[in-house]
Amino acid sequence: KVNVGVGLIYNYISINYGAYGKYDQSIYGTHTYARYFITDGVFIQGQYDRLFQPGGSFFGKSDRIWVDYGMVGGGFRQPIGKKASLTTTIMYNLTPNLLSIYPSRLVIQFGFMSTF
Repeated sequence: KVNVGVGLIYNYISINYGAYGKYDQSIYGTHTYARYFITDGVFIQGQYDRLFQPGGSFFGKSDRIWVDYGMVGGGFRQPIGKKASLTTTIMYNLTPNLLSIYPSRLVIQFGFMSTF
């Protein structure tokens, strides 16, 4: 009934503004979560992410900081075999920050889950 996980996060962004130049940035960090399954397909989840990302100046690559994200929510699991499933999770960001990479406090995630 309980599932815990850890992982790494990496996002790369590249935007070409033409005459104004090109913007590219990497965001990376760690990810941990705990899920409790209410039924075989429905779960609640708590999640903590710590990301190394752009600070106040998105065009200054050296201006990078660590930002913490604490989220809670729930989701659904769809089995795709005996030991694997796809997940859809809707999370609420409890730690809003002006520098958040998420455009809203509501975060929707899609994932893959497997057991040993």
